[in-house]
Amino acid sequence: MARYTDYQQAFYDKVWGPIQEVARRIGVDARVIFAQAALESNWGRSELSRNGNNYFGIKAVGDEPYIIRRTREVINGVSTYVNAKFVQYSSALESIEGYGEFIQRNPRYRSFISAVGLEEELAALQRSGYATDPLYANKLRSVINNMPSGGDMPNFNQGSPSTGVDPFNQTWDRLVTAVPGLAPLRGFGDVAQGAGDAVESVTNGFDWVKNLFTVDTAVKVISVVVGIALVVIAISVLMKSDIMSAQPA
Repeated sequence: MARYTDYQQAFYDKVWGPIQEVARRIGVDARVIFAQAALESNWGRSELSRNGNNYFGIKAVGDEPYIIRRTREVINGVSTYVNAKFVQYSSALESIEGYGEFIQRNPRYRSFISAVGLEEELAALQRSGYATDPLYANKLRSVINNMPSGGDMPNFNQGSPSTGVDPFNQTWDRLVTAVPGLAPLRGFGDVAQGAGDAVESVTNGFDWVKNLFTVDTAVKVISVVVGIALVVIAISVLMKSDIMSAQPA
């Protein structure tokens, strides 16, 4: 791990906290988002990040406030510079929140959100076309490998590195990701399992329940019922939120 310069450390200290929150919300590895912010904004030193608080190179659509900046694109294998409209944010925090909303509402990034593991996420992001640079994933990986943590931060969609992927949580995450608008429910598999365990502990005292189910079967059935209930509640909430009404960028 290379030692951070003063400006790199200042950038890390400024954005790492908010980035972790957004990563938890959309269910991706925070290191990937951080690497994108560092790369796209040149560690907060680019003109776009300084004058437009745009840390992710997100282009403006519709009536979004924007600034026009020159940017490098790779078109048909040829690197060239073009002028483009980029979203103008009021702060770094708004930029990070905006990134999360952009990724969630845009169908092309569903494979990125549903990917499990750092390498799968980097590959999915590359395929999605977030950047035209064919080496984009490699550059992000380089940033990650040189983070202060040594690149050993937990991936928020796969549990801690020591325990690996929990099969129930992995299945839960894939199911909610498959339903448009339910990506924010990623990571709530533990809630369903916990509720199932709590109900099981109560029903263990009733012989008629034991006669109907084995303990393992009861847990599975209860977990599924609780999971379905959570999804129904979430759909009701999300239908009233901006997530269900957002248009792809």
